[in-house]
Amino acid sequence: MDITYIDLLKNLAAAVAGGVGTLLIAKIRNKTAYISFYWTSNRIALSANDSVFGDVRVTWQGMPVRNLHMFVFDVENTTTQDYENIDLRVYSDDETLILNEKTEVIGSPYTVHWSKEYQSRQYVAPETQPTAPQLKEHHHNREYNIPVFNRDQKLRLSYLCNRPNDDELPMLFIATPSRGIKLKLAHSPSITLNPIWGVPIHAAMFRALAVSIVVVVASAAYIDNVLTASAVCMFVGLTGQIFGAALFKVERFIRNLVSG
Repeated sequence: MDITYIDLLKNLAAAVAGGVGTLLIAKIRNKTAYISFYWTSNRIALSANDSVFGDVRVTWQGMPVRNLHMFVFDVENTTTQDYENIDLRVYSDDETLILNEKTEVIGSPYTVHWSKEYQSRQYVAPETQPTAPQLKEHHHNREYNIPVFNRDQKLRLSYLCNRPNDDELPMLFIATPSRGIKLKLAHSPSITLNPIWGVPIHAAMFRALAVSIVVVVASAAYIDNVLTASAVCMFVGLTGQIFGAALFKVERFIRNLVSG
């Protein structure tokens, strides 16, 4: 059977489409995954000299300190994948001292453990004192290893901090050296006090406004009865945040599906 010019074009188009599809699938599989985190910071004590209301003294382990802060990281696997052997590092600036910590896997009895390398560097033999480099690292650095980090799982890392030279907020940072994974600040913690289906209010309202505009335009174009069009628009306006939250979840599902 003779191959016509049209057949050649069809075969070429199929080959091009197959190549583009293969490249697209490979790009999706290799795309960096983003794990969400957000932080909160609260000052829990502050030393002060006040001749009217009295002096306040703050101590930690029997030693006077200028202030105490509680700094908390919440790290959540919002992707559609489960991960193994994720490394996390938490560190502070020169003016912030990390005094103590508490780690937990929310909704489980497990904690987040130091990495083996960090444990080795921080090991102190019985009846001995930590060295100056060990103390310095302990005051400014933590390294963890998470053997399994399942989808929708949340880690909470809490730190008691001190700023000996001023009363500013402590400066703590979090990062991961793990390949193919990046940490992304999700949103301001204050916005999530009353989330809608777990979606930040500002994100739901922004999408609700877009949905409302689309509904108004569609109602004006396709609904002849004014009363019906008004009822539809009023219903969407009163329940718009629900539609916005649903749209946000659909967007996140598609994004995670692409990013892994």
